[in-house]
Amino acid sequence: MLENDKAAVVVGIDHYSQRNMLYGCCTDAERVAKQLAHNDDGTKNMHVVPHLSIVQSQVAQDAIMESIEEMFASTLKCAVVYLAGHSALHTRSGDLILVTPDGEKRGQGIRLNEVMSLANEAFPRVQSSIILIDTCHSGAFGEVQKATNNATSSLIGEGVTVLAASGRKQSARESSEGGVFTNLMVEALKGSAADLLGRVTPAAVYSFIDQNFGAVGQRPVYKANVSRFTSLRQCKPQIDIQYLLDLPKWFPVDVEDANMQDFHALDERYEPNRDNVPAEIIDIPPVPELTAIFAGLQACNRHGLVVPHDAEHMYYAAIKRKGCKLTPLGRHYRNLVAREQLMT
Repeated sequence: MLENDKAAVVVGIDHYSQRNMLYGCCTDAERVAKQLAHNDDGTKNMHVVPHLSIVQSQVAQDAIMESIEEMFASTLKCAVVYLAGHSALHTRSGDLILVTPDGEKRGQGIRLNEVMSLANEAFPRVQSSIILIDTCHSGAFGEVQKATNNATSSLIGEGVTVLAASGRKQSARESSEGGVFTNLMVEALKGSAADLLGRVTPAAVYSFIDQNFGAVGQRPVYKANVSRFTSLRQCKPQIDIQYLLDLPKWFPVDVEDANMQDFHALDERYEPNRDNVPAEIIDIPPVPELTAIFAGLQACNRHGLVVPHDAEHMYYAAIKRKGCKLTPLGRHYRNLVAREQLMT
């Protein structure tokens, strides 16, 4: 296992008895493993240990648990467990069990409370533990039933995040492409849930999945006990990071009241195109230093950080000598940079 890095154990189980056979869990696990193993640019992201149980290659619960135990015994920035297969909810204890082929007849397998205990005990040696479950009843993970009134309380320790496909009493739907929950999670990891800097956090993954489920029926579940987010995967940034770093220069501190300026004045010198400008300014040449700034401001406009002021387009904001201003999102990123808190 890689010390001081990120690792994942990915489990997909299709092979059960003929009556209980599944057909998409191994494919789902392979797709998740592919996204976790490498970043968008092909660089190594996580050390991934797959356990895929199909007819030709079966895995036992002991082998799966050994990999999970080894991972949580390591020193890691991030540890991920992905589980897909049949699950069983123990009627008395409320324990959620990932049923393995060797435990199918007895209704036994991976007791997920044991996985939770390992994740809880690993902190802070493992800074962030993320458990992704695409099974029926997966929302019960991390809960313990109170004997008095059948209510539940959480067992989630510090640094642990859970994304589950369904509620405690719900099934996890499948389509011809695999688990509905995992399909959406893979799309999120590919970049649909990435922020401007290309980071894909568990919370962003859940937000993307949540928006794609209806209000009724299967509902994904998000549980976390974290003080900061970790990135599951790095995608290509949506905007040149240098433009973000330049925001405090373009919208600087006002020396009179020490407040940040949200307005940047523009004029025709910022616009490099002279094809359709008014005759009175056609002979005023663009200034390369200003056109470079304008290119950055236009990029910020495309990503909702900047909007033209008193003009319908950034082009007209320049040639009509108007300006542009920061949006609330733009102020957020400008302030992060100004406070030297932008994490790249």
